Amino acid sequence: MPRRPGRHSIFAQTLDRAVFLAYFLGAVVPLLALGWFFGYPAVEAAADTQGSQGIAGALGLMGILASSGALCLGSFFVLRRFAHQTLAQLDADKQRLSHLVDVSASLAEAPHAGEVARAASEAALAVCQARASFVFLAAEKRTPAELIDHAGAEAASLYGQTRRAIDAIVKMAIETGRPALVGNDGGRSGAGLTAAAAVPLAIASGQAAVLVVVHDERGRAFDTQHVGALSTLASMAAVAVNNADLRDSQRNFFAHMTDLLVNALDVHLDLQAGHSRRVAQIANVMGRELGLDEARLEGLHFASLMHDVGMVRIDKDQWALPQGYRRHPLLGSRMLERIRLWEHLAPFVLYHHEWWNGEGYPEGRSGEEIPLEARVIGLAEAFDSMTTANYRTLLSVGQAVDEIERGAGTQFDPELAQIFVRLVREGKIRVHLGQNAG
Repeated sequence: MPRRPGRHSIFAQTLDRAVFLAYFLGAVVPLLALGWFFGYPAVEAAADTQGSQGIAGALGLMGILASSGALCLGSFFVLRRFAHQTLAQLDADKQRLSHLVDVSASLAEAPHAGEVARAASEAALAVCQARASFVFLAAEKRTPAELIDHAGAEAASLYGQTRRAIDAIVKMAIETGRPALVGNDGGRSGAGLTAAAAVPLAIASGQAAVLVVVHDERGRAFDTQHVGALSTLASMAAVAVNNADLRDSQRNFFAHMTDLLVNALDVHLDLQAGHSRRVAQIANVMGRELGLDEARLEGLHFASLMHDVGMVRIDKDQWALPQGYRRHPLLGSRMLERIRLWEHLAPFVLYHHEWWNGEGYPEGRSGEEIPLEARVIGLAEAFDSMTTANYRTLLSVGQAVDEIERGAGTQFDPELAQIFVRLVREGKIRVHLGQNAG
């Protein structure tokens, strides 16, 4: 069995050697020098003295030197132990800080409160080196808290065995609004826990949440450093929950405002009623086929709904005129970029009439200079316009598909056009009621 460094030799670690060298040079050497300075004359006098008095004097001096040496060695061991404890504490604090830094990013990016609870419970397990961690939520302080997440291989069974004790500390933390510690005497309580710590989360919604860590092994306990780290984690989690709730509110506002604008646009563009929603449905199918993530799919959906919003700024008598109609992408983009929630959609609206070969408008961009979302919207809009009774000649679905194929590489991204045609022929992009089904 390999021996642990420093266990059988006091000089097996760099720290031991450094402590010994510093102590030897700073304390032992000066003490020896001082003893020699004052003791050497006494030794010489003892040597010149005849009889028992000389011997006694020499022995007394040797005893003083031996006692000083023993004192120095004992002091060294005390200093060594203190240095190791301090270093161990610094390492533990560094590890806890590292865990908190790592979890901060995942908490900040969590889109929903449930994901915040998951990240917080896993982080609490690592930060406090606990056997299990739990997150509880109550609708308000007076209602019982419910377990919403946990971490640890045996967390579920441990909670089943010690539920009464854990529920009690959760209630204590909720009622006082402060961290709570129980069973921190190192022994096993009657409830099966050796230690438990609970920290409340300050959630703006008025709900009461608590983060709990537990031990069920003898000799394990939570100290003030653990509680401090857990409190920091709870504060970070509370901010993340509040931010997630705010994002949910923003998304709801975003969706309702978009719906209002689309309804207003349908009224304004009475010849194309439902056009924006049909374009969005086609774009959604295309986006999923392209493997876009949820964030990009959401942006594509809302940009599709509002791609023609600039038309509300153009008088109806200008719609048939190129100099009037061609202004709507720029006008729509300017409307969106002034609103923080929609500013990231502005480029998709601005460039949805650009052509792959650079002959589109308003800037004459070409190829991949045109954002992918704008290329998808442009293709979906062209198909819907060709198959819907509006200002263009009405085409059948087959004729519209032929037009898309002919426009591949000129008006449309050739790869997107190929995917689009395949999806139509596979029936994944359907012609909805109100369009020409011929």
